[in-house]
This record gives sequence, structure tokens and C-alpha cells, in this order.
Amino acid sequence: MQEEQRDISNDGSTEHLKGEMPRTMQELEELKDIADVVARKIQKRNDYIKRHMMQCGTCLSNMITTGLLVDIRDHWNSEGSFGFRAGMS
Repeated sequence: MQEEQRDISNDGSTEHLKGEMPRTMQELEELKDIADVVARKIQKRNDYIKRHMMQCGTCLSNMITTGLLVDIRDHWNSEGSFGFRAGMS
């Protein structure tokens, strides 16, 4: 079971902790900044991969074969389409 993470800081506790353990709080801020940079890089690369996958015939075929992507004809023929057609949303 994954432990739930909570943000322990608020205005009062943050100031208190900065006074009690300044080095640790400074390191935490630096690590949060690094994590933000890494998260943005991950998102940028995921977006780049997704764009490729939606334009690449091989990737599209593989997604259809594995069930990650449904053929548009099957989608429109399914009950889940609720009668919507292209241009009618």
C-alpha cells in the first residue's frame, strides 16, 4: 500500500521549520525546484512521443493491435458513440 504524501507546510510551520532547520529546508526547496524541472522535461518528452505515435502508421497499427486504440469504424459502430458523428458533438 502506497503511503499518502501530505504537504506539511503552511505559513506558520514553514517559517518555524526554516528557523529550526534552515539547511534542511533550503535543501528541500532546491530539490523541489529540481523536481519541477525534471517533471517539465518528462512532460515535454511524453508530448513529443504522443505526437509521433498519432502520426506514425506503425505506432497506430500497434496500438490498434494491442487494443490501446480502437479503429474509428469500430468506434462509430459501437453503442458507446451515442449517435455522435464527426462534426456533431
